[in-house]
Amino acid sequence: MNRPTIPARITEVLGAAVAPLAACVLALTGLTAWTLSGQAGRPAELTVTDARVWTAPNPAITAAFFTISNTGEGADDLVAVTSPLSDDIMLSRSVDVTETARTMEMLDSVPIGPGEVLEMTPLTLDVMVRRPEPVAVGDQVPFTLHFRNSPSVTVRAEVVSPGS
Repeated sequence: MNRPTIPARITEVLGAAVAPLAACVLALTGLTAWTLSGQAGRPAELTVTDARVWTAPNPAITAAFFTISNTGEGADDLVAVTSPLSDDIMLSRSVDVTETARTMEMLDSVPIGPGEVLEMTPLTLDVMVRRPEPVAVGDQVPFTLHFRNSPSVTVRAEVVSPGS
């Protein structure tokens, strides 16, 4: 049996490592140059305003609405909303079934692109709150909006009459 000598073995191992190592160095150099040139952009910068929640004409369900602005250069997704008002809160949107009928569709997340403003309304997107704690007009209720990549944002929603 012919066994390679130690110097031949080292040459063989180094030869096999050169290509992957060169590819890593090239990729890292390119990413560093892209970041230093300012091309990597900024992440999403999210603010939440116009927070309101309806009093519940139906004690089993109500809705909350928010305006979410993304002034950053990256996109993000609203993935959940929590509140002490209820343990059963879902993202939902109103969908036309026919010209005269609408239904609710539950959503896992809602995208918010760079430069976009997401304004929730009863006819578009809202936060469905099932079995809410009793509230009165003028109360302030905390809600926390959770995003896929950005930090969560906690706001106080004013309780208003439905339709206001």
